[in-house]
Amino acid sequence: YEIRSGLGGSRISIRNSHVGVHGSHRRPSGQRARGGVRDRHGSGGVPKRLFLARNHLRQERRILINEIVLQDVAKKHGFTVVRSDQMSIEEQVSMFAGAEAVVGPTGAAFANIAFCPPETKVVIFSKVDMEAAVLPSVSHAIGHDVWFCGGYPEPTPNYSGLVHMNYSVDPDDFEQLLASLSL
Repeated sequence: YEIRSGLGGSRISIRNSHVGVHGSHRRPSGQRARGGVRDRHGSGGVPKRLFLARNHLRQERRILINEIVLQDVAKKHGFTVVRSDQMSIEEQVSMFAGAEAVVGPTGAAFANIAFCPPETKVVIFSKVDMEAAVLPSVSHAIGHDVWFCGGYPEPTPNYSGLVHMNYSVDPDDFEQLLASLSL
């Protein structure tokens, strides 16, 4: 599934990422181990829809230029903006174990989706054609529904490469994706 649109010639790619390990290859032992962690920590009082913030990090590259706008879109759909890097490991496990949906710019915080229950909807913002294969492979082994919402690079001061360029995602495309996922 792919949508291409945008203003001023920029195009956004939104597509379901079914790469890597599929449901028939799930490992039951991994499911039991992850489930045990979830059972011990519970999910009482934690948000169910998580927007993983990166805009507070002091960085010069890989910046999602319009992250605040995308946070506002997500909030209209019941998401809570979280900064997992400011939480203890126990708080992170508890929060992700109770999640029904996780969205945000690609980054290390997405490692926590290993604690999310099967069928969690995961939306990762990244530059088009810069998707990492590890996250969807792990997520599909667990049973997550993984989507990429890609944007095109933005000018990045003092950097001429492609991998770490800043980027932006069209908020209307993100809104459309959330609606199509019934979020």
